[in-house]
Amino acid sequence: MIFGTILIGASEACRLVIPYMQKKKWGRIINVGSVSAKQPRQRRVLANAAKTALLSFTKTLAGEFVGDGILVNAIVPGRFDTHWRERIEKMSKDQGRSEEEVYAEVVQDITMGRLGQPEEFAALAVFLASERASFISGAAFPGGGGGVMGI
Repeated sequence: MIFGTILIGASEACRLVIPYMQKKKWGRIINVGSVSAKQPRQRRVLANAAKTALLSFTKTLAGEFVGDGILVNAIVPGRFDTHWRERIEKMSKDQGRSEEEVYAEVVQDITMGRLGQPEEFAALAVFLASERASFISGAAFPGGGGGVMGI
């Protein structure tokens, strides 16, 4: 099921939109993965594999359709202040600890020491969809506050 949601869902969406992009000789595809593709998380074997496959899919599409003016990239976010807030609240109740304690534990491996904000993710997506990113294709951009670093 996880492969269906992550990889097959992205593949099907691309299959539907690429012909229209080819006709216009312009397009932007931005796949959303996870930092777990670059730094696998414990006890998430299938999700890690699916997210890694999504990055390979992204690079493959980038090579196949760049001649059609279609640029394909990925954003690989880490922990953002969306569902993580709810998870922190639940974890604190389940563990009988304060939300501050759980938050500190959750962000301990994030260099910036905080969860990302949805607006920060959106800014990267808007840039990649813009003309200003016209020379970028086949890349995976981390959005993890430095939680996973690499060259």
